[in-house]
Amino acid sequence: MSDRVTDPADPERCQGQAPDGQCRNKREPGSNRCFTCLRGNSMALVNDLHLYNLAEARHRLAQLTEHDPLHALREAIALSIRLTEKRLNFVENDAEFLRAYGEINMLLLTRERLVKSAHVIEQQLGVLIGKPTVLRLGQLVIHFAADELKTIPDHSQIMLRISDQIVEAITVANNDSLSAPLPILKRARAEGAVFKLEDAEDAVRVANLCKHDRLKSLTEDIYVAVVQIERRANMVKTKEDFISACSDLSQGLRTLEKLIKSAHDIEQTLGNLLNPDTIQRLGQTVSQILVDALEKAGVPDHEALVDRIMDRVANGLTAQAVARLTQQ
Repeated sequence: MSDRVTDPADPERCQGQAPDGQCRNKREPGSNRCFTCLRGNSMALVNDLHLYNLAEARHRLAQLTEHDPLHALREAIALSIRLTEKRLNFVENDAEFLRAYGEINMLLLTRERLVKSAHVIEQQLGVLIGKPTVLRLGQLVIHFAADELKTIPDHSQIMLRISDQIVEAITVANNDSLSAPLPILKRARAEGAVFKLEDAEDAVRVANLCKHDRLKSLTEDIYVAVVQIERRANMVKTKEDFISACSDLSQGLRTLEKLIKSAHDIEQTLGNLLNPDTIQRLGQTVSQILVDALEKAGVPDHEALVDRIMDRVANGLTAQAVARLTQQ
């Protein structure tokens, strides 16, 4: 959840709009808006790529962050088809066919892996909802609640508490919310690095990377793989270059597929993709937040008011409205 400013004139204050006026969250690094107003898309990922310190590819990596990794998988499928047909079209006699047979077979198997993973991920995404979309739905609840409460005394303070609690509930939600936490075994930890690296620069770099927020994220690795593939493909100038590159490009596409699939699995594990049961529990939590806040504030007929707010939310979520929310 975003930190709040204590001073309304704080230069770190988000420039976005909340239901009761200007947002009081602190802005994200590199942006003039907070995590919530950015629809959950941290600008740190877009403008501050520090996980891989690749001088030549830095600008290209920044460009690639604007793309959905799943779209990269679809494009990889198309590229695998193009590589296969191009390799087949270079075969002019039996001798070249024998030479190409293994490479063509490898390209077909690569395409099979890409297509299979794309189907699995798309099928799962059909029933999973990402945190940014859920945050937008939470903002819709806050918007309708603010509209219903605007005539109530001290409604700004009530909405501030409601907004904080709803955003926090969404932020911490995961698909294992009801599972009992596993006991944590505490043990003494040895001080210092595990790897004893003699190169001082390497040791410092590894130590800094260990503290990085996205150390266990594969997002940048996906984009690095894309850069590697496109650079290898762009080195091809002749028929001989292409034949020599076929194996490398096929392997690169397989690496990309594996990274995207693993990243998708990690997103589910971390709770960034929520299943229908979690969404239902989250809806009940949001409703209870409204009930508790209005009851504490002494709002008359607060349960009927909450029902009205949730009805407005449900009626507002037409297929077109959901499509617009998802595209924002």
